[in-house]
Amino acid sequence: MSEISLYVFENSLLMNDKGGYLNPNVFNQLVSTACSLKKFEWVKHFIKDNIEKSSPEYRDKFYNFAFCHIMNQNTLTNFIR
Repeated sequence: MSEISLYVFENSLLMNDKGGYLNPNVFNQLVSTACSLKKFEWVKHFIKDNIEKSSPEYRDKFYNFAFCHIMNQNTLTNFIR
């Protein structure tokens, strides 16, 4: 997963045409997918490394959503064990 994401970022495939910001839907989908795969450490690094690429207007919301999603999925995973 990290190799694919690295390729995508290096080639700017997730950027919107408007303003050159990270596509919010793709950002959220990557976070959700990584959490579903239990790649919690990877997704934390992904968020921290790429949050600045998101639109300033929505940056805080994306950041909060992403970390809430991680905490929620991680708690659920630990509960099921």
